[in-house]
This record gives sequence, C-alpha cells and structure tokens, in this order.
Amino acid sequence: MRRIGVIVSFVVLMVLGTALAGSAQEAELDSWFERAKGAEFSGRQFIVCETPDGERAEFVTLTQRNGVLIVDAGSGRSVVSPGELYDLSADGTVLASTFDGHSPWSLDSRYGVSDGAAVTVLGRQADVVNVVEGEFVRLELAFDQVTGAVLKSVSFNGDGSVYCTSSFLSFSEDAAIGAMPIAQSTAAVVPLEASEVLPETLAGFGRRDTFAGPAGSAAGFYSDGIFSFTVLATDRAINIAGLEQANSVTFGDDTYQRVFLAGRTLYSWTTKDGGFVLFGDQPLDMQEAVLAELPEPGRANLIKRFWRRLFG
Repeated sequence: MRRIGVIVSFVVLMVLGTALAGSAQEAELDSWFERAKGAEFSGRQFIVCETPDGERAEFVTLTQRNGVLIVDAGSGRSVVSPGELYDLSADGTVLASTFDGHSPWSLDSRYGVSDGAAVTVLGRQADVVNVVEGEFVRLELAFDQVTGAVLKSVSFNGDGSVYCTSSFLSFSEDAAIGAMPIAQSTAAVVPLEASEVLPETLAGFGRRDTFAGPAGSAAGFYSDGIFSFTVLATDRAINIAGLEQANSVTFGDDTYQRVFLAGRTLYSWTTKDGGFVLFGDQPLDMQEAVLAELPEPGRANLIKRFWRRLFG
C-alpha cells in the first residue's frame, strides 16, 4: 500500500494550508494550527485506535523544524517539506513526490470550537481546544503552551466513544533536521480540473482537490477542516498490495474489504462501473456515512467482465 500511503500523506499536508477564516471560531482554530505548523520539537508518539476489528496501535517518532517534518514509523520514514514529500521504505528505497499549491483550509459549519481546562502532559502545560458537533466533542486537542505543538489529540465517534488517541510519550524542544534524502525516483502529483465520478461533497465533506492517482485513477481529497479522506476511482477493479489482510464488512446489503491501521482506515470495493478505494482518518460513523453516498458494490455486467479479462 506504499503508493496509496504517499497520496494520503500528500493530501494531509494540503489541509494544513493557509486558512480563509470565515468565522471567529474558525480564525481561533486556524491560529492554533498555524502555531503548531511552526513549532520546533522532537519526540516519540503513541497512536491507538479502538476499531470493530480490535485495537490498532503504532509508535511514531516525529521531528519538526523550519517547515520540515520527519515521521519515522515501523514501515519506514517520510520527510515532508513545502511542496515535497520523500517516502523512505524499510528496504532503503526513496520515492519523492512534488506538488504545487493546494486549496485553502476551512472549517465546516457543523463544527464549533470551545476551550477546555488546561492540562499537564509530560510535565508541560497545555491548552485544550475542543471541536464540537452539536452537543458532543468530535476532537480534543492539547496544544503545548510553549511551542504550540499538539501534545495529545483524541477523536470521538458519533456515540461519544473514543475512536483514536495520539499522545507523546517523550517530547523535547530540541530538533535536528539533516540533509534531504536522495530519491531514486521522483513523481509530480498532477492536479485535475474535475472528475465526473467524484462528487463535490460527501456526507458533509467538501472536495478540496482532485488529482491524478495511481494506475490511471482519479483521486479526490475531501475535508471538513478536521477530518479528511481520499477517494480513488477507476474504470476497473483496484488491486492493492497488502489488502489480502483485509476483512469483509457489510453495511446493509453492501460488502466492502476493510483494513484498519493506527489512525487510518482503508476500504476497497468494485462497482458495476469500476473500482473504488476510500482511505482516511474520520471516525467510524463518518466512514459509514461517506460510503453510503458513494457508488455501491456490485459486479460488472457480462460484457464488461469479458472485456476486462481480455484487455485488463
């Protein structure tokens, strides 16, 4: 799933762009995010998610300085800088992606922002900001008072249960960034004007960017300002390396292949007209809501199946 991971890492960057604040609450949250982007730190983080398929957890080491973010995980390393993403696999291969521009960040009107009580994380004072939807909290963020970094975040499902928690186990204001890695190959992320198969909105998420995905697919990046996901759509089934570990899950009469990772969920399915992949960080109820507005799983008709067997 390496190529999918590159795309998702790229689109996560786009949501952290400069905001066009449309309300006082949006401006307040944007000021926190801008400070977090400029924070300089290093530390080890633990991410854990409670999923229907069991707990998913991962340790990650983060280093951020001068607009560069390095993420070290068990699967390899990613180095993120303005306009560039370097993906270093465990076998030492370095792939680079470049991109120009992104849509501005904005907060969906369904959300409100409220201040929580100050907390202490790893002996450091942190200000808590809650993103609320109606009467319940969707996301709780603890911002370090000194650096502005997010020391802890907790996302919640629609029933109020905890979905994912991300927290630092160690944190330092010291951050050293070395030279950028040398890539064996570089690919440009190509923007697309639009795509007929990717709706402008999905379950309250707006399509912020559309670009060319792998294997001739169209990829749409959707965000509500808090959570985000990518949808890949092609005119044929999408084969993803590693998806053999997926479980089948059924919503109503529709069955999907699903893989939970720490902080991310991947769905894959084939419709009568092609293949779809959904990959994002939204809570469980939001995942189902998005799937309900995308084309449902279904086999292609006999002529299409025969054509694909002959020509792929």
